[in-house]
Amino acid sequence: MSRKIKEAKKYLRNGKFTDAVDKFNEAGHELYDAGESDQAIEVLEEGAKIAREYKVLLEGSLCERKLSEIHAALGNRESSLQHLTAFRNLATQSGCRSQEQISHHVYAWCLQQLYTNGVAGKGDIERAIEMTKKSRELVGTYKKLFKPGDPGGPHHIRLAQLFTLEAQLENQLGNNEKALHLLDKTDRLLRPNDKSTRFEMLRTKCSIVPVSRRVDIAELMDDDAPEDKKAQILCELSHQYILANRLEKGYKSLAQAYIFHEKQLSPTEKEDTTKRLCIIYRLVKYSRILKNTKLEPKLSMCELHEAVGDLYDQYFRTLMDKEKKEYRQYIRDNILRNYEKMLECKRNDEDELRAFLGMALVYEDLDEHAKSKNMFEKRLDLLKKTGAAAEKILDTKVSIFGCMCKLKSFGLEKVFDDLSKEVEEFDITKRELYDTWANYLLDNGDDEKSQKWRKAADEIPDTLIKDEDDETDILYGRLPDEEILERCREENELLKLDNLTEHQKHKTNDKGETILHQAAQKSDNEGVVEKLCRMGCKVDARDFGGWTPLSEAVAHDHLENVRVLIRYGADVNARSAESFISEESQSSSDDLNHSKLTPLMEACTNGFIDIAMLLIDNKARVDLKDSAGWTAYQHLRRYVNENGGNERMMKFCEYLKNRTSQCTDIPALTIRTTNRHEEAHSDDSPPDEIEDNIILGMAASRKRRNSNNSDNFSNSSKRVQRRSGENTRPSPQPPVPSRPFKKRSTQPSMPSYCQPKRLDHRNSSSSLNSIPRGSNSPRRSISPTATIRSAPSVYADDDDVQVVRMRKVNAIKTSPSVQRLIPSPRAQIDPKSTDMIVKCFFQLPPGNASDEIRPVKLPMRRSLSIAEVKKAVMSSVPIVSLFKIKSVFNKEDEDKCSIDELTLSQVVHKPDQREIGLVFELRAPPAHEVYEEISKIVLVVVVI
Repeated sequence: MSRKIKEAKKYLRNGKFTDAVDKFNEAGHELYDAGESDQAIEVLEEGAKIAREYKVLLEGSLCERKLSEIHAALGNRESSLQHLTAFRNLATQSGCRSQEQISHHVYAWCLQQLYTNGVAGKGDIERAIEMTKKSRELVGTYKKLFKPGDPGGPHHIRLAQLFTLEAQLENQLGNNEKALHLLDKTDRLLRPNDKSTRFEMLRTKCSIVPVSRRVDIAELMDDDAPEDKKAQILCELSHQYILANRLEKGYKSLAQAYIFHEKQLSPTEKEDTTKRLCIIYRLVKYSRILKNTKLEPKLSMCELHEAVGDLYDQYFRTLMDKEKKEYRQYIRDNILRNYEKMLECKRNDEDELRAFLGMALVYEDLDEHAKSKNMFEKRLDLLKKTGAAAEKILDTKVSIFGCMCKLKSFGLEKVFDDLSKEVEEFDITKRELYDTWANYLLDNGDDEKSQKWRKAADEIPDTLIKDEDDETDILYGRLPDEEILERCREENELLKLDNLTEHQKHKTNDKGETILHQAAQKSDNEGVVEKLCRMGCKVDARDFGGWTPLSEAVAHDHLENVRVLIRYGADVNARSAESFISEESQSSSDDLNHSKLTPLMEACTNGFIDIAMLLIDNKARVDLKDSAGWTAYQHLRRYVNENGGNERMMKFCEYLKNRTSQCTDIPALTIRTTNRHEEAHSDDSPPDEIEDNIILGMAASRKRRNSNNSDNFSNSSKRVQRRSGENTRPSPQPPVPSRPFKKRSTQPSMPSYCQPKRLDHRNSSSSLNSIPRGSNSPRRSISPTATIRSAPSVYADDDDVQVVRMRKVNAIKTSPSVQRLIPSPRAQIDPKSTDMIVKCFFQLPPGNASDEIRPVKLPMRRSLSIAEVKKAVMSSVPIVSLFKIKSVFNKEDEDKCSIDELTLSQVVHKPDQREIGLVFELRAPPAHEVYEEISKIVLVVVVI
């Protein structure tokens, strides 16, 4: 029971009969609009009954009016006339002059509907015309009483509607001249804002004017369309386009009506629109293939023309009888022409048989029965020649007999008798023969014999058999209408974008979102997103929260939308102004305000790792932090902690942690040991030692495999710096699984000055259980070498150098106070004699042992290219196998250094920059050979 019915019954119990009848009327309208005609009638009859019982005249007349309209639309003549009489009586008794005038108008309209449904004659149409005239007289009489706010509108609208209705009635009587004259009167009465009434006038005019003018009238309707009539106007415009052989435009208009204005269609209109749209969709597809056969090379031209002809024929059968007579040229231009082309492109006898059948039926629709008979006879001859089944031969003979009846040929009785004997065993063919003969007798005035054979035909079971000859829609024929409509919806989602103005492209809603923001939020919408980008919508437009379309696509997990936006230049590092979670809904466990968020952070906070990987591949920065100091990795880690993660997500989490550590975990220069032994030798450090340590620290921090237990998401770190001289040992911890890797037998250690953060050795795949007691300052300790390699990552785009293991090697077994010190060769460089200082850092591949190799500064001219620098160093030091260049001053220089053609002056970030760093990977010679070669390089390069 609907809400309005409940309210009506409540009013009824409280004795508020007027309100109760009014609610019953509203409920009846809602049910009818929803397609529930029977329930609507029950509710309205209950309201009318209460109105009669309690003398609620005006509200009761409204119920009677709707009942008369529903029955007229359903073709229930007696019921409709009965309620029309009650409506007129209650309207007159109520004393409402507006309702009295409307009752005559509705009476005429209902008679017209009954005529359309075939339950009224021309006498009823003439009576309806008299009712329109009577209603116009009442408008003139009570003109001053009709106000713009009344249900029927002001007097000029009432007159215009009556002239339009009378024009329709005259057209049904065949008086087209009089009908057009009445429509001209309507046009003169209307004002610019009377769009709804003008639509009805133009719609009527479109069905009356000559066929050649109808498209122009339909386009005028579309230009002046009121928003609530948009669906009907587009349907009419589509219909006229198709009948005028403008198929693509017709398809586009009908698709717009169905997709964007479906709610405006009544159940009957929706059914008709759906049927036509399914036909036109298939028709458009085949027509496009005909223009470009490469789209479907396996289809023959014969098949294509047959499918197009059949689909045009299906559409023709949706026309009203009046239209079928008016659009004879449509049949010739579309249906007949394609069957003729089919005959020209025939491949075998079966193609020819179907072509003859199609052409015969078309000529029959055109009432050209002689041509139809000729085609049936050709088909009959070919059937006999190919040895076809007896039933097919007899069916064709009956069709020829039908043509002879239309042509009123001689000797029909004898032909009928002969055929009656032949079809005795075939019920379907026999029924068709009897029907044909009964129609012929009726046309010739022999009613008695006609009824006899009609009765004989009705006694034969009517079995529906699928005609195999009609199965020609080979691409789309087996698809259900639901799938066709879904394809149509997907294909035409872009239609509404065609007429976007510049203002609409950049117009924002109450959230500041543009149309591109809204498109990015929808799934399977990459086509719309791409079209909007191509049309010039701003890909980095920001709403009131600072979110971009890319942010919306990421937040809604639409990978393809993200891909399109990136392709059109969306900023992958754009920051928001708002937080993920509002202050009101924010979890109590997270008191941080996470604003200044990037798309990568959004992806990570939701666990969308595919999107996160795509963003990283397109230069999304992993080192950026939000307003709470969190990186994308920390957002992902929180997601994993709260929701868990599969193996793939855990690998990505490890990967993102390593990438983040490369960019963010650079050691502070102030980290120094307070050990007295270190202080004693601190003065021995050369002035440029600090920058050397930064570079080594950057290399050592790359791709470090840290423990998950050391992860945290606050700004305060739980990591502890190990100071040289501290006699400490980590407390035992349970083993934590780490990424499988080949174990090392030695114990890695690393000097504090090149440690970006403490390694949690408990998670290392090596056996790292303790730190040696009595370790002294790294400046005086046995120097470790960073064992570095280009390690393969689980992600294909990972080509960075990765720290695999830190080793103590070649240690001299002496007491802790005795240390082996390897001098670092240094070139004496005159800054005035060089343009650029190139720092060379040398590292060993995994599995090799050597002492630490300190950076070497080499003078180079700024005009040297990267390729020349590489050649000079590698030719002078044959043991150098690979190299990677990193800028000391700016990370952006790293990308430039991969381009051999660039010169040193082009690579540096700042014009006055004097130094740049190169990292070389070495083979594994003994340490003394390395130092000997490095000592020579200074002299070689200076000569360049």
